[in-house]
Amino acid sequence: MIFIRKCLLLLILGVFIFSCKVKPLEMTETNQSETLDKNKNDYNVKIIMPIQWINKVFKFDYNNDSNSVANEFADIISAYNLIDEKITTRIDIFRVNDNIPWYINCMIENIDEEPEPEIIAIFGLPTQVYQALLVFKKIGKNWYLLYYEPFYMHYDRPELYIANNYSPNKVFFIRKLHGRGSGLFQDAHHFYKLIDGKVYPCLALLNESRIYGWGLALNQDINSKFKFSTSDSDELWVTYNYHFFSGAVYENVTPWGAYTEISFVKGEDAIKYTWDNKEKKYIPYFYVNAPGDLTEEKIMCFLTSGDDELFIKAFDYEIKKTLENGTKVEKEALRCYIESVKE
Repeated sequence: MIFIRKCLLLLILGVFIFSCKVKPLEMTETNQSETLDKNKNDYNVKIIMPIQWINKVFKFDYNNDSNSVANEFADIISAYNLIDEKITTRIDIFRVNDNIPWYINCMIENIDEEPEPEIIAIFGLPTQVYQALLVFKKIGKNWYLLYYEPFYMHYDRPELYIANNYSPNKVFFIRKLHGRGSGLFQDAHHFYKLIDGKVYPCLALLNESRIYGWGLALNQDINSKFKFSTSDSDELWVTYNYHFFSGAVYENVTPWGAYTEISFVKGEDAIKYTWDNKEKKYIPYFYVNAPGDLTEEKIMCFLTSGDDELFIKAFDYEIKKTLENGTKVEKEALRCYIESVKE
């Protein structure tokens, strides 16, 4: 017989679920991986850069230049303690002949309302150990490092893009890792604008969020894709694909199982994010015309895990549909799941 054992949820999983909840992505502020989080929300700096170094960036030869430009940059900023102390203790692992293999990859583009181009770059070590987002701008006669934000990627190389959004202030964005483990993964795209000499983190958009097992009664597999409008408005469309399914439901099996075939809620929906110039961020526009449309509660549910009450509240309509039209196994498992949450 297939059912969710209430005693398992209440006695075995209770403490584990509480300890394993994934922190939601804050939609309006910069987020860091747990390993780099310093409880610091503003990475704007204003460090004057030697013009000789800036000229080397403009004349950078990808075929012949070694890591000298990057190492020189590391020397310039060494006095400002921008590089995380946890990383500096591991730098000797990468040292070769007294040289640290820093790299820098720059793009020279006009990304703000002023006519001069800016420099945005990824700086770091050639492994996924350390990387940082950089923004340089010329103000008056001098060049400055305006922004320095460390971030973390484990599985992939860091990415940096510029969007052709409908604004003189072009959006640039990176992808950050927020959590990983056996059966656990969460990352997000983080969007920025340079406005009046300041970099604004303006949106954190979930890319993937997967929870398989981990002792949770509710598992999830969520991803999104986005597209900027290039016509006559500064906005982007985001499509969410989501699947919430059952954890361990069979008797005499490990409580860490995940059963994608036992769906609780599954669907796809899109929403528009529009630019709010006063708040300096992208705001979701919720147009709820039908019971199954996206809501703020549903998006918050995408960004968390283990919040059973939020899931039941946010997806009340879809849950009722599953209880009405789902398979016998899905109906039984979902009823037991809801009853266990109520207790």
